[in-house]
Amino acid sequence: MDIRSLQVEKSSFSDAQKVMTKWGKWHRYGQRCDASRCDYAIVLTDWAGELPGFYHRQLLYPVVKLAQLLHAHMPYVQADIEVHDGLVSQVTFLVWTYVPKGYGPGWDGDGPEPPGYFEYKASEYDLVGVAKSTGHPRSNLEWPHADDHPEYDMRPPAGCEGCLGFDTEFAPSTRKEDLDWLVGFNFSCMTRWSPCTVESELMPEAWSRYVAERTRNIGSGVPVVQGSPDR
Repeated sequence: MDIRSLQVEKSSFSDAQKVMTKWGKWHRYGQRCDASRCDYAIVLTDWAGELPGFYHRQLLYPVVKLAQLLHAHMPYVQADIEVHDGLVSQVTFLVWTYVPKGYGPGWDGDGPEPPGYFEYKASEYDLVGVAKSTGHPRSNLEWPHADDHPEYDMRPPAGCEGCLGFDTEFAPSTRKEDLDWLVGFNFSCMTRWSPCTVESELMPEAWSRYVAERTRNIGSGVPVVQGSPDR
């Protein structure tokens, strides 16, 4: 709630400093932080997330792999605050968790799996959700529903190889009732024993709205990858 209290293009550097002070124990600064320019991150993670090079530090890689085999989710939650010229210019939330091999989904589209389709249940992968408040949301003009809500956008990220993800972006003009689901993460994915495996579990309402909207406007739904894990 502290991060969400910051309003892009309205909250001042002083407002951001109050949040920074409260969460100072978990902070990471960029190269500079003052009223003219500040890049600040609040990071909540387990011990593996603190390793240099994130999870892939070679020296401790066997320890990390053992933790993964024991179904540790390796949760990583980050909130980024950017300040330009005395005002908060962007706030980003990121939630990241690990999915062990055998727990992921299989193909749920019509017909056989397409060539090159990644069978998630056959491998380990990361499940990632991002929600970004910005004064300049990316254009969604390529979608037929662009006029329905020009103040926000939602879609899977481009170039997410070996992972499943979902992104939302929204402008300061977005209504509060929409903000509630645009940043609606299911944080039980960080703690429950059986891992969350698909976007609909990590960002349930945003994903549901995306699929319904795409189906309604394009005439066919996205391949909703779901399935029972092999246990």
